Amino acid sequence: MAAGVPVRSGRQHHRDPPGRSVMSADNAQRRAVIVTGASGLVGGSVARTVAEAGYEVVPVDVRAGTVDGLDVTACDITDTQQVVQLMKSIQTGGAQLYGLVNAAAVIPTAGLWDVQVDEFMTVLKINTWGSLNIAREASKLMAAGGAGRIINIASVAAYTGGLVGGPHYAASKAGVIVLTKVLAKELAAQGITANAIAPGALDSPATQALPDEARTALVERIPAGRFGTRDEITGAVAYLLTPAAGYMTGATLDINGGVHLR
Repeated sequence: MAAGVPVRSGRQHHRDPPGRSVMSADNAQRRAVIVTGASGLVGGSVARTVAEAGYEVVPVDVRAGTVDGLDVTACDITDTQQVVQLMKSIQTGGAQLYGLVNAAAVIPTAGLWDVQVDEFMTVLKINTWGSLNIAREASKLMAAGGAGRIINIASVAAYTGGLVGGPHYAASKAGVIVLTKVLAKELAAQGITANAIAPGALDSPATQALPDEARTALVERIPAGRFGTRDEITGAVAYLLTPAAGYMTGATLDINGGVHLR
C-alpha cells in the first residue's frame, strides 16, 4: 500500500500531555493520519497540510492516483471489507494510526422536487455512512495506541439547508455532525476525540465557474463578503490534530464567514 510520505517521525504518547507537540524531535514512532477524499479540493489540501505537519499521511479516495506527489490509495469507504484491508495495510507498514480526516463527499445539485430515492440514499451512503464506517475501524487502531483524532468535514448546509447542493446533501452533512457527537461520547474514554468542521462556500473551481451574476449574488449572502479558502479549513484541521485540542470533543467548528451564527 502506498501510504504517502512521512515528513518527520514522532514518538507515540499514550495520552497527549498538555502542551507537548506531537512533532517533538524525541518522538520515535511514526504517526499516521488517514485523509479520505484526498483527490478532491479540500481533501488534497488537507493531505498536503498533514504531511507538512510531520505526520505520515495516508491519502485515500475511491480511485487511486497522485496528489501533490503523494500516492492516493484506492478505498471505497462505504465498503467495510475495503476499509478493514486499509487498516491492515497501515498496521503492516508499522505506523501508529493517530488521525482520520473524513473529507470524502459528493455534492449533488438535484433540488427538493427533483431528487429521487436512489440518489438520496447514495448521497447518505457516501457522505454519512462512509464517514462512520471508516471512523469505527480507524478508532480500533487509535485505541490500541491510546490516543487519536477523528475530524469530519461537514458543511454549513447542515444548518441552513445549503447554499449549493440538494436536500440530500444537507441531510447527509447534518448526519455527519450528529455522528461526530456519538463518536465523541463513545470514544472519549479511550483517548480519542471526534470533532467536525462545517465550512461555508469556498473559493474553488466550482464557484469560479459560476456566472458573474450568480457568483456575486452568492458572495452577497456571506457577511464576510468573500468565499472561504482551503487554508482556513486546513488550519482548523491542523489545530484539531494537536495536543492543544485534546479536551475538545463533540464540537463543530463553523468556518462560514458569518452565514450561520449559533
